[in-house]
Amino acid sequence: DRFLHQATRERKFASRQELTDYLLNRLQTVGQNLNLKGTPCQQAVVLMKPLLASLSLDAAMLSVEPVLDGEIEPAWGQPQFSGKFYLYPCENVPGEEKTELWLAVSQGKIYVAFHCYQNPASVQNNLSQRDAVPLTEKGTVDLGGFFPYLSSGDAVGLTLPGYIAVVTSAGGIFDGRASAFGYRPGDWNGTQARVKKTADGWCAELVLELPEKEFKVVTEKMVNGYNFFRVVGNRRFAWIPASPNLWSVSPRTAGIVFFP
Repeated sequence: DRFLHQATRERKFASRQELTDYLLNRLQTVGQNLNLKGTPCQQAVVLMKPLLASLSLDAAMLSVEPVLDGEIEPAWGQPQFSGKFYLYPCENVPGEEKTELWLAVSQGKIYVAFHCYQNPASVQNNLSQRDAVPLTEKGTVDLGGFFPYLSSGDAVGLTLPGYIAVVTSAGGIFDGRASAFGYRPGDWNGTQARVKKTADGWCAELVLELPEKEFKVVTEKMVNGYNFFRVVGNRRFAWIPASPNLWSVSPRTAGIVFFP
């Protein structure tokens, strides 16, 4: 968190590769300096390298808008992420299931898709109503639950500066404005989503439509404050790991997206 926060405050980066190289070089320098002072930290350097290398991703520009039906068609192109999200709130423990993630923009909208690999028979969720997803970390949503997750069932979603969008494996959508004080369903209903079970798990497609001025802010060249998560039963996984009570409503516990 400290490396990323300081780096993005000091300068703007032109590309994901430039940011990654900067973070890794800085980590190596800090490690060498600490070793010279007699403080062994090579193990910490080894652990942090994969984390720093995966703190950002490149969004795509869609030439053809995909049909919103839960099937991830060729129009999406290659996924922006393919691997394992981290078990929340552990910062270096990958989950068991593979997740593929697509993130793109087109015609003033944000497009997100997930392919959730797991045993199809284990995909469970009956919650299909809108804004009925119980998001609880401590107390209730209204009292400021920081991590959006279901107490049981399967879901995917994202947080971005000022907003949250969640869809369950049954198609239930929760979307609203987000802040450090929690989430407010009903303040914004700009998400459309479709889901579909597959032979190897399930897929979800989401389209987010924001007010024009806010869309421009959250899709600038380099934006800090995005995170993506997945819930499998009562287990929670995140693209960028975060400590409890410091979910991605705080940019220091989220990742960076470079938009075209």
